[in-house]
Amino acid sequence: KEAEDTWRASEERLRLALAGGRIGVWEWDEGSDRLSCSPEVFAITGLDPTLFGGALGDYARLIHPNDRAGFQTQIENLLAAGDGLEFEHRIGRPDGGVRWLMCRGELSHRSAGRAARVLGIVIDITGQKQIEADLRKRQQALELVVRHYPGTVARVDRELRYRYASPQYSECLGLKPYAMLGRTLAEVIGAEA
Repeated sequence: KEAEDTWRASEERLRLALAGGRIGVWEWDEGSDRLSCSPEVFAITGLDPTLFGGALGDYARLIHPNDRAGFQTQIENLLAAGDGLEFEHRIGRPDGGVRWLMCRGELSHRSAGRAARVLGIVIDITGQKQIEADLRKRQQALELVVRHYPGTVARVDRELRYRYASPQYSECLGLKPYAMLGRTLAEVIGAEA
C-alpha cells in the first residue's frame, strides 16, 4: 500500500510538471509504426486522441510542409546511426492555429533483427519563438532608426566588443562596419581606449 501511494504521488508530480512545462511524452515502435502519446501531446497539438491514427505518418501530416523533410531526415539519422533526435518544427492544429514544437528523442533499444523503440518528448516552444520574432522586429526597427540617425552610434558588449556600428561611426574611424564587429574597442581604436 505504501509503495503504491508513493508511486501515485510520483506520477502526480510528473503529470503536473509535464502539464506546467507544456511537455508531452511519446514512444514510437518502428516495427509496428505505433506512436503512443501522453495526454499532454494531444493537448499541445489539439488532436482528438480518439481520431488520431497512431502512426508516425499521422503525426508527420501535422508538420508544416516546409519542416517535413527535416523531420524525415532526423528520423532516418536516428534509425541509421542511433543519433539522438532534436528537431524544431511547426505544426498546424485542427483549430487553425500554428504551434512551434521542439521534439527530442532517443533510441531506447534495438537488438539484432528487431526494430527500434524510440522514446521522446515534445515541448511547446511557441512562446519562445514569439519572443524571438518580437526581438528581431525590434532589433530591425532600432537598426533602421540608427542607420538614418545623423550622429554616430555603436554598441559594445560587456567585454567591450563591437556588436553594432552605424555607417557614420565606422566612417569616422575609416573602417567598414563589418570590419569592427567582434573586435574590442582597444583593437579598433587603440589601447588607450
